[in-house]
Amino acid sequence: MLAKLPLRSKLVLVVAVPLFVLLGFAGAAIVQRTDALSDVQQYSTVLPAFDATSNATRAIGNEGVVATWRTAVPIDAAAAADLRKARATTDDSIDRLKTATSALSANDRAAFDEELQRFLRRADELTKVRRDLDLSVPTPAEVADQFAGIGDDGVALSNAIARSLQDRGLATSLAGVVSLDEEQLASAHEAAIGMTAITGDARTAEFKDWISAISAQQTARSEFLATASSAERRAFDEARSGGPPSDPLRRSDLRNGELPAGFAPVEVAPSHYYNSYRDKQSFLQHGIDAVQHVVTRTEVNLESDRRQDVLFFGLSVAGIILGVLLLAWSVVRSVNRPLRALTASARDLSEHRLPALVDSLHKGADVIATQLDSLTPIEVQSEDELGELANAFNSVQQTTANVARQQVELLR
Repeated sequence: MLAKLPLRSKLVLVVAVPLFVLLGFAGAAIVQRTDALSDVQQYSTVLPAFDATSNATRAIGNEGVVATWRTAVPIDAAAAADLRKARATTDDSIDRLKTATSALSANDRAAFDEELQRFLRRADELTKVRRDLDLSVPTPAEVADQFAGIGDDGVALSNAIARSLQDRGLATSLAGVVSLDEEQLASAHEAAIGMTAITGDARTAEFKDWISAISAQQTARSEFLATASSAERRAFDEARSGGPPSDPLRRSDLRNGELPAGFAPVEVAPSHYYNSYRDKQSFLQHGIDAVQHVVTRTEVNLESDRRQDVLFFGLSVAGIILGVLLLAWSVVRSVNRPLRALTASARDLSEHRLPALVDSLHKGADVIATQLDSLTPIEVQSEDELGELANAFNSVQQTTANVARQQVELLR
């Protein structure tokens, strides 16, 4: 089959096969790089949903503190006013979460859709929780536990969103932010239980839950520190360099990380305790924002680097392919042109000039000088096999001319 192909086609085939192999490897490498770029860009795609989840979880935790306060002191007008604000904030954050997640494609949402639906179902239960609270059905401790449970589902959703990221570095960093969100939620649960203590409704079980909430904060913070990058750790330390605000229920003489043995024997108004809780939440949020700013900046830099990598690699491959095509064209042309000239000269010699020369010799006619002079040699610049072939043909042609001249001299 190959023997029947023209030489030009064979040359093109010799060049095309490795070129297609190169294109295959280059295409696979470009796909790998564009996939890496898409993995990084996924962060900015799911970030609105992640932020909305964090805000909703924080709002639910805050509402739990105010709801516990309202349940413990039903006649407190300040608690009633703050509860209305807290409920409005929670409802607004849930609506924003629904908007953010509905804007995602089904493919982007698939990895955490189960956790999303569970959290939204729990959020829908807030209507019943609020109605029971307004009817003074649950105890303050039960209210604190109900809101903490819903908040836990919010943290689970945030974790699922973080795990959905294909870029492992960004997934780990965002999971660290979730740990800080979990610390903040545990702080809210601590405040909700603390509210039962300052209003006189705390029991031994509530104290154990209070200690568990404090331990959960320490654990969540340790989980963040265990996986944080140096830049994230530095931003975190700078944001919290001043230390947290004082907590009325925690003894001030406790060493760092030491758990209290009981509620501090202090008398504090619920409104003052709530304000101290809000100060601590702001302190914790400042650290979260600082870390997430670093993560987002890392994503921007990664996206820029990988976009440049795709562009540089694509241009490099295009340049290599263009160079290969130009080289192939030059090689084919350098082989094809002398072959065509040699073929044309051989055909002209065999079909026209030699028959005319032989015919003249048979008739005894003189061979005019111009007829012999027309047997011009083929000019070939190459010194390869084609050059040798052209020189051999020129030798045959010159020998033919010499023989013809000798025959003319003999016939005279």
